[in-house]
Amino acid sequence: MDAASQQFQRFSQQGDLEALGKVFDQVAPQLLSLAKQRCRHAADAEDTVQATFLVAIRKALAFDAAQPVMPWLIGILHGEIRNLQRRETHRRHAQETDIASPADDPALIAADREATAQLHARVERLPVEQRQVVAMHLHGTHTTSRIGRDLQIAPGTVRMRLHRGLQSLRRMLPVGMALTIWGSLSSRGLAAVRQAVIDAAGRGSGRTLEPIAPSSIVWTAKLWMVGALSLSCGAFGYSMTSASTALEVGATDATGEDPLELTGDSDLDELRRLAIKAPIDELMNMAGTFVDCLLDTYPRDKTLWRGIERICDALMAGRSSPDGRLFPRYLAQFIENADPSLTKNLIHRTRDLRRIK
Repeated sequence: MDAASQQFQRFSQQGDLEALGKVFDQVAPQLLSLAKQRCRHAADAEDTVQATFLVAIRKALAFDAAQPVMPWLIGILHGEIRNLQRRETHRRHAQETDIASPADDPALIAADREATAQLHARVERLPVEQRQVVAMHLHGTHTTSRIGRDLQIAPGTVRMRLHRGLQSLRRMLPVGMALTIWGSLSSRGLAAVRQAVIDAAGRGSGRTLEPIAPSSIVWTAKLWMVGALSLSCGAFGYSMTSASTALEVGATDATGEDPLELTGDSDLDELRRLAIKAPIDELMNMAGTFVDCLLDTYPRDKTLWRGIERICDALMAGRSSPDGRLFPRYLAQFIENADPSLTKNLIHRTRDLRRIK
């Protein structure tokens, strides 16, 4: 019996929350990766992982200890994803029907049309690479994996372009609309999901928790744009600026260093800017996507490996990561599996990364 199965059996028989936490630490990253392939938004993927563990908590006594726990959890995960997709489809249909009703307030219809026009105009102003993924993400049912297949780019590249595109869109849209988009896109990170699972198990509330509501963008562009437009008409008296203080590629930074040399690949240029020019807060906020892009598309770019060194330095200095202690462990494994000629300055840090709590 593998370690995760042993720990889950210990939880099911003794109610050992520490054992449940160990199960989560071992299997949740893989479950999240699977969920992201089928969910449109990272927040939805996290929700389905949490729902999977809540179902597993309820059914713990029925778990067959002779079988490995991971295939069992994957089966539950797929069921929760289907439930999410059904809820999304039903709600989208209901909302579209409501929006199309002839009894709608003419003022609401006019606001809807104006908001739609604003969104389309601003999406069209995005660079073509960002425009493609943002349009598919906002107006379709495409996951990052599906977008990657359609555009023949890696999922990590999709996530980076989507992040950049939404940041740009956020700066261009009216305040209320931007807040609506950005708030609905936010995800919690696996550390927060883990805590919610442990809390639920500790309260014995796995049997009574309500179904998790999808935390994605509102299901049709029309619905959230109508609400956002009303917010932008005076509810907020300040203008929104990007949370990032990022330097543009090709610009000299505050330290007076020479600008980065442009490669002609906008994705690589942005990653290199993150690696050595961006404030550490921005790099850490994008750490997961940064590592994915390096692994998927640019595994031998030495400039990007300088970004990995910065991330390691920040983690060792006590800076938190997007997924708590799970990310340092993933990073350690990533370093160990990479070309030794690129990681000679990092390999000695893997043991310390695994010790981060």
